[in-house]
Amino acid sequence: MEVAGSGNELDWPHIIEEIEAVRRSELRAVESLLFQMFVRILKAEAWPQSDSVSRWQGETRDFAPGRAVSTHPARLSGLI
Repeated sequence: MEVAGSGNELDWPHIIEEIEAVRRSELRAVESLLFQMFVRILKAEAWPQSDSVSRWQGETRDFAPGRAVSTHPARLSGLI
């Protein structure tokens, strides 16, 4: 979009670069959450007698769709 007579133009290459950076960041966040979920599932399956199984299962449910888990990178540090 250009404002008539203002000489201001959108910097499309920069906008595209920013959108791609956000996409990559979001993809990494999802990959990390999935990895952590699978780690907990595997732990519960590998050590079914462990006292930690119920905690691992609970943490796995926290990764389920529809849960209020933030994927914002600043919030992920507590999950990873």
